[in-house]
Amino acid sequence: MKILSTLLLTLAIASMTFAQDIKSDVSSAFKSGNSKSLAEHFTSTLDLVVSDNDDVYSKVQAEQILRKFFESHSPTSFKIIHDGESRSGTKYFIGELETSNGSYRVTINMKAVSGAQKIHQLRIE
Repeated sequence: MKILSTLLLTLAIASMTFAQDIKSDVSSAFKSGNSKSLAEHFTSTLDLVVSDNDDVYSKVQAEQILRKFFESHSPTSFKIIHDGESRSGTKYFIGELETSNGSYRVTINMKAVSGAQKIHQLRIE
């Protein structure tokens, strides 16, 4: 029983550490306007809402849309203001993105893909 408890605790700590890593990576990518770094955490297709773009895009298309957004909205800061998990188990976080053209609310929903959390929905509003 002690071995099972230790294993479960180790898995819980590992998953929390990974969740912190993705949040840290995503925060850094938003702060620097690095769409390529951000796209490393996307699923193969994702629901993306940015400016006039509101659809399901491939990872490559989504990265290009975000690159254009960052080119015309130079980020000045980004901070995560809330994170959590829905009743269905979807992990999410909400952030505030400050740019040269104003403030935006960023909502990111993730899902597990091959044991790793990946972004499957991203909204910049």
